[in-house]
Amino acid sequence: RMGAYASFNLKQNQTVGVRVGISYLSPEQAKENVAETSGFTFNEIYQKSDSLWNNYLGRIKVYGGLPSQRQTFYSALRNTFIMPSDVTGQVKAYPQNQVHYWDHYCLWDVFRTVMPLHTLIVPEKQREIIRSLLQVYEKRGWLPDAWIAGDYGYVQGGTNADVVIADAVVKDLGGFEVEKAFNAIKKNSTIPSDNPEKYGRYLEEYASLGYIPAGIVTGAVSRSLEYAYNDFCVAEVAESVGEDETAEKLYKRSGKIFSLFNDEAKHFWAKDSAGNWADNISADNLRKDHWNDPFFYEATPLAYSSYVPHNMKELIQRHGGNEAYTIYLDRIFQRDFDLGNEPLFLLPYQYIYAGRHDKAAVELQNLMKNLFLPTPHGLPGQDDSGALSGWYVFSSMGIYPVAGQDIYLIGSPLFSRTEIMLEQDRKFTIIAHNLSDENIYVQRAELNSANLNKAWFRHHKIASGGTLELFMGNKPSAWAVENAPPSL
Repeated sequence: RMGAYASFNLKQNQTVGVRVGISYLSPEQAKENVAETSGFTFNEIYQKSDSLWNNYLGRIKVYGGLPSQRQTFYSALRNTFIMPSDVTGQVKAYPQNQVHYWDHYCLWDVFRTVMPLHTLIVPEKQREIIRSLLQVYEKRGWLPDAWIAGDYGYVQGGTNADVVIADAVVKDLGGFEVEKAFNAIKKNSTIPSDNPEKYGRYLEEYASLGYIPAGIVTGAVSRSLEYAYNDFCVAEVAESVGEDETAEKLYKRSGKIFSLFNDEAKHFWAKDSAGNWADNISADNLRKDHWNDPFFYEATPLAYSSYVPHNMKELIQRHGGNEAYTIYLDRIFQRDFDLGNEPLFLLPYQYIYAGRHDKAAVELQNLMKNLFLPTPHGLPGQDDSGALSGWYVFSSMGIYPVAGQDIYLIGSPLFSRTEIMLEQDRKFTIIAHNLSDENIYVQRAELNSANLNKAWFRHHKIASGGTLELFMGNKPSAWAVENAPPSL
């Protein structure tokens, strides 16, 4: 809690130039840091910064749409690069020759959008971030979910470094030791944590039951849902390194989450360790301060119950099929959908799993056009290290990643043409023919000139470069009614 201020007696129109250096090490290091700007004028520093940002923002080029939408897009893209902070060589515990990042606040937010975006357009940075997370594991014994000022922050849900690493492995990102990464995430899924509020999991009961019993911790059901997806992600990496027994065990355990699905209420709910339902089954949080809710954290039981991204097929079957699941999604949008809560980012795209891409298009267009604006209050909630902005970046381009898997879902874009610059001078282009305010429905699609009759494709299709063409119209079509995305 330190600060400083300075005052100056100035003549009219006189300018004061100030150079500031900060350090987490020492005053001497701060002086060295400020010396980096010596010899440069303010305008030269400005131009250097401008060039740096243009390099990042130039990784994606959008055409068409409204000027305000393009302004919002690049503002949102900018937001995805602000955190985490590169503190390489600035902290005592980590060598100067190892890239190190602080301000992961936290992976629970950014694993869904920011990190998959970095994997596409700045893969070198995403490799550095993963190596930095593994440095923390090596020195402190556990992967962080939040890493702030050189220490663990509070875990908000699951062990979501599992998702980050799985996402990198299934997309062949490279640039880090996969075996080391597997050992780190395997520990999350097999060794009970001595401090699960800061790292690891509440594993004792979960390991045997497939869920956290009521009364163990706040957000018991939402944590259980996240643990199930974490298990799936660890299993993916286990499979990639030949640990088939571990993979089989964790795939199976990830399916146990459905023991918490209440067939009558049609959403997940808490049980005690004996398997008895907790009282007061409700589609709403039991507490207004939902971050302290006993069963669901930062989203209602009804909405959070959509979060089974590894096994959407079974979730839909539990509801009674595609039509019933569509009605369930409609109910959420009519009732309590809040895009500002990260667990719901995937929810508008889930119509695709039920064969109703047309409904996804309507909701996506509504969210993008009405909740994101180039104004001081132009985001529908706290940005959480660029997570919300990352949702807009992907959605406005017309594609969205299922983090931890190698697939992208096709939505309804805002721009008639998007060019994504990739590694090795490759480029992936998305063209939306006949796009307008009315023409929001995909009539047909082509990927690299081949017919694509499904609303998803795999990562290698985008990583190798190519073109996705969407032919838009003003009425729902039969496109992608079948061929749902993969499911466990």
